[in-house]
Amino acid sequence: MKYFIGNWKMFGIPKSLRILDRINSFYSKDVNRNNYKVIITPPYTLIDSFSKYFKKKK
Repeated sequence: MKYFIGNWKMFGIPKSLRILDRINSFYSKDVNRNNYKVIITPPYTLIDSFSKYFKKKK
């Protein structure tokens, strides 16, 4: 199993949520998505925004 890990450290801004849409779009279309996992590690300052974003997703 391979992993793709996105780590923002403490440099994230609220517009960073847009990158999640791009990652989600790529992942949902990728026929090889069963061969890897995507792990997102948002900065502490954006955990609330990211959690709200993911509550709306499957």
